[in-house]
This record gives sequence, C-alpha cells and structure tokens, in this order.
Amino acid sequence: MRNLGLWSVNVGSKAELTADRGKPRLYNGLVVQGFDNVGLHGTNISGAVNDCFQLSGMDAGAFGSEMTWDGGGQIVQCGHFGVHLTGGTGGVKFMSGGVSLASFGVWFSTDLDRGAINRETYLGAEFSVDSNSNKGVFADANTLGFLFCEGCWSASNGSAGFDIRAQSPGSLARFVGAHSYNNGGDGLVSLAHTKVTGGSFIENGRTTSGNGINIAGGSAVIDGSPFLARNKASKGGGYGIAVHGGSVILGSYDASANASGPLYTGVPLGRSTMGSPQAPAFHATNDAASGWSVDASTAGTPIAQGATLAIAPGSGKILLSEDRTGATAEFLLGGGQVALVGQAGSTFVASDKPPPGKIGVFWNGTSYSVGNNSGARVTLGFAGVRVRASN
Repeated sequence: MRNLGLWSVNVGSKAELTADRGKPRLYNGLVVQGFDNVGLHGTNISGAVNDCFQLSGMDAGAFGSEMTWDGGGQIVQCGHFGVHLTGGTGGVKFMSGGVSLASFGVWFSTDLDRGAINRETYLGAEFSVDSNSNKGVFADANTLGFLFCEGCWSASNGSAGFDIRAQSPGSLARFVGAHSYNNGGDGLVSLAHTKVTGGSFIENGRTTSGNGINIAGGSAVIDGSPFLARNKASKGGGYGIAVHGGSVILGSYDASANASGPLYTGVPLGRSTMGSPQAPAFHATNDAASGWSVDASTAGTPIAQGATLAIAPGSGKILLSEDRTGATAEFLLGGGQVALVGQAGSTFVASDKPPPGKIGVFWNGTSYSVGNNSGARVTLGFAGVRVRASN
C-alpha cells in the first residue's frame, strides 16, 4: 500500500466489547504494510486479540513509510500490542488521542522487517499511553532510530511507563516535557542513549521496584529541572533517579519526597558523569539557603574494608568524604602523582598502603584509585574537576 487516508473510521466496536463482556472479535485491528504515506484522523480501533494497530514500513534503506495519527482517535482493549511498529517505518507521528487497556501500549520491533529499524517516531503532547497491563512504551533492542516524546503522557501502566532497551550507535530517545505517572515499575528505564529535559516522573513504583528514572546502561543526559518526586519503594527502588549502569550527566533536577531518596548510584566511582564523560554525578543548585552551587552529596559510593575503587582516567582535583567520621579531603592528581592538599579530619592519606584506620588515594601504574583500610565499610562522597583527559 502506497498511500492511505482515513477520517472518522471505527475499526471494531467498544459497544460490542461491553455487550459481549469484553471478548474481542478481531484478531488484528488495522494492519498497514509497505506504505509510503498514511494519514488517520479521528480513527478509533478497539477489540483485537493480537495487535490493534500494526505498521510495517518498506524495506531497509527505503525512504517514506510516514504516518500521522491525529484527531483524538483512541486505540483501546488490545490483547497484545496497542500500537506495534514492526520495522522499516519512517516519520511516524502520534499527535493526539491515546492507547489504553492493551498488554503493551506502544511496542517497537523489527519482527516483520528484519534489520530495518523504525527510523523516526514522535509522540506528541496530546497523546497518552494509559492503563496498559504491562509496559506503556517498550522499544526492544536495536529497533529505534530516533524517538521524540514531547509532552506525551504514560500513566498507570502495570510495569514501566517507558522502557528503552540498548539501541544501535547513533540512536537517541529524547524526552522533552514528558510525563510518566503512577506506573507499577519505573517511570523511565533506559539502556540506550537518552536525553531527558524537564517533564515529570512521579509516584512510580506502585507495585514493583520502581524509580522516577532508572538508567540501567547506555548513556543519559538529564537536565531542565524535571520533577522526580514521590516515587515509591513497593519492592525496592523508590529513588528519583537510580543509576545502575552506563554513564550519566546530571544537570538541574527536583527529586524531593521520594521513598528512598533523591539519587542512587550503584556504579563505581567515575562511571557516572559530571559535566564531561567519566566523572561522578552531581546536582547543580542555586539554593540560596544552602549556599552550595554544586551538590554531590547524594552520589555516594560504598566501599568495603580492604576494597579499592578506580577513579576514571584524567588529571585534576578531587574532593573525597567518608561517612564514618565525616572527614573530607582535597587531592591533586596528575602525571602519576597524588598530592594531599588538605583535609578536615584525619582519615585520608596519599598512599597505596594506608595504615589502619585510614583511606588512601594512590596511583597504581594504570589508574588513580581509592583504597579502604579504615576498618569498616564506608560510603565515599566524590566530586572532581578534570583538566586533562589522560592521567
């Protein structure tokens, strides 16, 4: 099919679903394959056993395969996927309306066009993904080129609001003013290259381990003061932002009143990023009451007695603190040398063999590292300014 336009067309019937006690009579609702340009205005699709709306583009490398959905049309009561982008689609735009009461709201795959990713997908400010029994928006691995969610809404889904798996190099999932609310799991979980600007990720973790934003891999930039509040800890989680892998640049954000805290980082020192690749996470603030212009206090990293942590490559200045005595120290790192500038307390030393009760910073011939001989497990606070990428 090359071109298709539908206005105010209903596929399936919500009335029949109600009358027949919710038993769908269709296998698939609307299936469009090998298309060039499709426009659907005010179209409603309901009651399919499998996919309510299934789109398959042209072969890999082809242009076209564009679709626009607007006019407030609803996709409702789908046994499998509400919207299934099966590969090879181009400029697909969901401007308004929504998808609800499916197993998965929007699913990205290459099931019907192997090797052909879904190149560009736009979810607009008047489009909602609501009350699906599993995930709201799910992108399987290597199925996306560019996903742009501008003000879209993913709420009250059984698991994650948005779940973006690892994607091909050059792909990007961009969230601008997006909202993810009251989902069973994470508001957003990402293993891809992701950028979040503004929006809100609140009251997630309703039934399973959930956070506002969960970075599980890949890379992410979070800025524009997104609101990350009141996320719950039903079975773990409960943070505004949780970093379990990958690298993250954190700008300004508001992560108040979460069940477990504003920020969790479970990666080694230097795996999250501060302003440039491979430096720890930080929270920039202009809070006049505190007087701190940069706050790294929520990015603590635990280190067991006898363990060491490698600091990311580079030369510059670092600040370290430990929660056992509250000591804080400043070190200069460069040219394979470590210099202790000064400290408040007496815990830290510049040594690869710190004496009992001490924590040492040292060069091991490959990287700068921190070694714990304090006699107990401690949580290290870390902030750094890197002036050269090499050691």
